[in-house]
Amino acid sequence: MSGSNYAFTRKRKAKERREKQYEMVLDLGPLFEHPPEGLIHDTSLLPHSKAELVEALLEFMGTAKNAQFVDLCTMCLASLTHYQDGVGSRSISIPELPETFDPQAMQAAMAASGFDRFNEFSKLMSDDLSDMTERMNEAKKANLHLQPEWKKRWQKFRKTGLYSMWAEVHDFP
Repeated sequence: MSGSNYAFTRKRKAKERREKQYEMVLDLGPLFEHPPEGLIHDTSLLPHSKAELVEALLEFMGTAKNAQFVDLCTMCLASLTHYQDGVGSRSISIPELPETFDPQAMQAAMAASGFDRFNEFSKLMSDDLSDMTERMNEAKKANLHLQPEWKKRWQKFRKTGLYSMWAEVHDFP
């Protein structure tokens, strides 16, 4: 395959992948407009795999041209943390505890309401959120459209301006 054909094919495949990701993200709309009851849900309720949705949203975040779209992607990613593997068909809600100070009655109520299961999946959700927050911050940093104008110009100058010639002579990065 010649160089120009390879570049054309690569661009076409990237465009097709981007369109597929766009459709996947659009499929989230009805789910977020009418979410299921409860706080933590099974990933089987998602229209596509959670990993694919996360990657698509992070890519959109890294290439978005305005801050409002980045905020929308951030909210979608935070909402995806409420979907965890292994929850099952019944979503998990915040358990209701009795208004008593009796430790035995409190433990019995906690066991009956599934408090341990809630804690287990809350921990998974929290870990997921911290991981996603880290990845979201990386995507925001990589987005050139969100950087201040002076930083964009400095990076351009650093690559092509007098600084690059000076850096070559003096062995600077």
